[in-house]
Amino acid sequence: MKKLFFTALVIGFVQFAQAQQPSVAEVKEVMVLAGVNDQYDVALEQVIGMIPEAKQADFKKDFQGILDRNTDKVAEIWIKYYTKAEIAELKNFYNSSIGKKMKENNAKITRDVIANQQALMTEMQEAVMKYMQ
Repeated sequence: MKKLFFTALVIGFVQFAQAQQPSVAEVKEVMVLAGVNDQYDVALEQVIGMIPEAKQADFKKDFQGILDRNTDKVAEIWIKYYTKAEIAELKNFYNSSIGKKMKENNAKITRDVIANQQALMTEMQEAVMKYMQ
């Protein structure tokens, strides 16, 4: 009887915990609303010029496959940190006017941050070289 009760308790707990977790589809929907995929577009912009024009279409297909697999993995990571209710709140935020503005500006901000980081790295390398000699 104790084993049956314990088993039922464990099953109930597992079902409750799963009910609190968002699905991969729910998380991916919020990721799209948040503009996560826009970050991938910025990454593509960074490398596409290195690919010969005749091969760019094939490269983009391969790149998209890599990104799709990564999006699934990132969604699983989000699930570790956000509950179903929190994902719903994020969805509401990204559907709001400020959330939409945030998404709209994400790629621009990322480009500016990359440019800033490149300048910072150059400056840091100069400082390191100064003291290495």
